[in-house]
Amino acid sequence: MKLLLFLSCLLCTQATKVFNGTLKEAMFNMHGLSQIVSFLNETSILDNLPWSGTYTIFAPNNRAISELSAATVEALNNDTARLEEIIKYHIALGVYKHSDLINDKTLRSLQDDEIRINVYKFQHV
Repeated sequence: MKLLLFLSCLLCTQATKVFNGTLKEAMFNMHGLSQIVSFLNETSILDNLPWSGTYTIFAPNNRAISELSAATVEALNNDTARLEEIIKYHIALGVYKHSDLINDKTLRSLQDDEIRINVYKFQHV
């Protein structure tokens, strides 16, 4: 779980546009999120979220997930309970913009764990 969280923070995708459809459809139509949508389709998390709530999803993009070993991806596909646990850790209660995510800010995950934000600056070579 720590590796997936690290990779999602390292290579997360930010979305701010409005989409008239389901959250899964919006994510599927965003470039580079097809693998997380595939994982979400294995679970019922998004289908069971109360529509009255607000959420921020830290969705690892395809590049981040490709850094996982094939054995890890296969294990996640074969263990829906574990997959749901990891995905719930990547969903925060409330709406957070990029500018809200500062060092040492803490958020509450859908799994009811505390998420501490750390911001790193990387230069691409």
